[in-house]
Amino acid sequence: MISRSSYSDPIRAASHFKRGVTCSRVEIARRSDYPTRTTSPQPRASGHWWLRTKWLCLVTVLLLGQPAQAQYLGVTCGWSYGNDLTGPYSDTANHPLFNPVAGEPNGTWDNWAEELAASGVDFVCPNLRGSWPNTDQNPTNLAPLLVALSQRGLTNRIKLAIFDDNAASWTAQWNQANGRGFSYAQPFDISAPTNWVYLWDYNYKLFYETVPDANRFKINGRPVIIIWSGNTYFVSHMQGNASKALLYVRQQCQTTFGFNPYIIVSGDFLPNDTTCNNPSVVDAVHNWFAQGSSGYTQTIFNGVKIGACCPQFQTPAFGSGWIDPQHGQTLAAGLANTRSNGALLTLVEGFTDWEESAALFRVNNLDSAGTALSYDQTYYDYPNQRLNLLRQAGNHATPCELRFEAEACDDFGNADGGNGRVNFYRNGTIAIEPTGDTGGGYNVGWIQPGEWLEWRQVPIQGSRVHLQVRVASPNNNGAIHFVIDGTNHPALTIPNTGDWQAYTNLESGTAYAFAKGSTHTVRLVCDTGGFNINAWQYHNDIPIGDTVTLRSAANQLLVSATNSTSPLQASRSTAGRSEEFQLLDQSSTFGYGCVALKALVNNLFVTADPTGTSALLANATNAGLRQTFAWSDNADGTVSLRALVNQMNVSAGNAGALPLLNNWINCGLPETFALTTVPPKLTASRDGANLTIAWPANYLGWILQTNRVGWETNGTWGDVPGSHTNAQLSFPIQSPDRLSGYFRLHRP
Repeated sequence: MISRSSYSDPIRAASHFKRGVTCSRVEIARRSDYPTRTTSPQPRASGHWWLRTKWLCLVTVLLLGQPAQAQYLGVTCGWSYGNDLTGPYSDTANHPLFNPVAGEPNGTWDNWAEELAASGVDFVCPNLRGSWPNTDQNPTNLAPLLVALSQRGLTNRIKLAIFDDNAASWTAQWNQANGRGFSYAQPFDISAPTNWVYLWDYNYKLFYETVPDANRFKINGRPVIIIWSGNTYFVSHMQGNASKALLYVRQQCQTTFGFNPYIIVSGDFLPNDTTCNNPSVVDAVHNWFAQGSSGYTQTIFNGVKIGACCPQFQTPAFGSGWIDPQHGQTLAAGLANTRSNGALLTLVEGFTDWEESAALFRVNNLDSAGTALSYDQTYYDYPNQRLNLLRQAGNHATPCELRFEAEACDDFGNADGGNGRVNFYRNGTIAIEPTGDTGGGYNVGWIQPGEWLEWRQVPIQGSRVHLQVRVASPNNNGAIHFVIDGTNHPALTIPNTGDWQAYTNLESGTAYAFAKGSTHTVRLVCDTGGFNINAWQYHNDIPIGDTVTLRSAANQLLVSATNSTSPLQASRSTAGRSEEFQLLDQSSTFGYGCVALKALVNNLFVTADPTGTSALLANATNAGLRQTFAWSDNADGTVSLRALVNQMNVSAGNAGALPLLNNWINCGLPETFALTTVPPKLTASRDGANLTIAWPANYLGWILQTNRVGWETNGTWGDVPGSHTNAQLSFPIQSPDRLSGYFRLHRP
């Protein structure tokens, strides 16, 4: 829902031609679920725009860091139908909050999709371990993840890339096929072309047959393959042969699927096969992370930075190889030194890596008996901690809208477990059940008066933030209220929706302001019982449909688009048609908070360059990915825009002396623009006995209203029939000597 003031601010103009103007042996740490490796490695006032006309009048009223390439954040994701998807989990510090149900792996896929959305990552890399002769983790089994992402509306948000755990997919599979068991008994012989089936036929080909093009994560339009290791402990005869195998993969991708993959290999490929040191063979290089280290690396190859990091590795019992999470600071530092340091791609181990205590998903803060677990038991300060850290470092740190599932709260109280299902979804007395609401998932029910749910470190920013709760109830007069940072907000009355699973949105009504970059503790307190809660969300209003101007904070000049071939630049001191842009909604395709800007000087959409090296141009007849920007309300009357095509902020560089480019990582003054809404221009003209009221075509769909009924009698504001499908209307003048009326445009 996009809510905003229905009208523009009030002003009126006099008659008689007056014009009123207002206005990221082996030196690498990895997973242990396969054969053990030797490891050492912020409101406009509600109102109206007025036009007062008196006969024979014609009135026109104007009412009033560092530059870098795109950056992407992703996670690895181990999965197996024996452990990860259906449980049980054991011998781990990072025990997941979600309790899998045996025999129902799709429930786990759905939960992972929801948690991936909460983390704000751009892509996920399911760990590929091949399909033959060990068929346990055939890439075709990833299909339910695609279904889960689709059901959650995440197909355009979260993409899939390959993370080839080649120690398993090449080495262990090859050894098993040759009678040596699923092991590292011998290093994989990459010199034999017949062995390349373990790369292609049994692995990558199956992935791309399962994951459609629309779901693939790409860099520069090319699907990404990340290969874990080139260490000779796992791969032999590399010199001169590893490059051939990689070129074979490129050839097969091109022949079979029509694309040239973006291949990122481990840094040990280069010394072990010097022919890989070639941009036509290898696109980029990662160096993973070493045990007992800082937990991150950043590697530059071919001018491209790739980061890798982890939140934790093992526990103190592991000895010197342990990577201490330091209450989340290890992950925060790893992300700061990779993604925030200009890495094109940062890959984080490992979303579901409970076996190595390197997980990122929510963890349980209660054991099965309902006893609180300490930090020294989980290495999390609260269940959502690592998801929050990921989001804060990613491209969706402060979205205009963010949803929080009731069942996934960090803390709860005064619940009595009335559903009769012990530890369903999560441990504790909170009563949870599958929801019948749109999109699936779960809801909290059997709610008691005084029961509460709480979330920590919630990022909320904006000048017009509404709080919304999704509830269902067959009872009357339920009540719930928000407590934010200890401050109680007014209670919301829960209506009778007709059924326990007939959900509706409760709206806070009041629009709140939250400072830029702020995080908050949010608690939902149930003043009564007798209703279900599915989720809550904050929603920051965007002035969709409005015409706006953007004034750069770098030089206090307005952004101007003079024509379709001249770049946009912050270069004008006063606003004219060239400085006006209409905001159009792109949420149906890209999610709430995504907008397109139409330059009114030529009615063409502003386009961003995929590489961020060419200036923004108002040159597109339709709005697609390149014409879509993520809107950020800085809560101080300014906004920032991030181009979706490369996830970079729009910047007026060199104090505005340069054209606008989508090429900046962080938001400073050059990436900040003061927003002013430009009211629609109404014109009135008389032709004989007819009066014509006209308005700009870009306001088609708005409704003309008048407070004069029949022109003679005082009346309330009413819609003028037919105005929503036109940009002008004509009326007969019945009494020219007494004509006096007010008109306004209303956005339905």
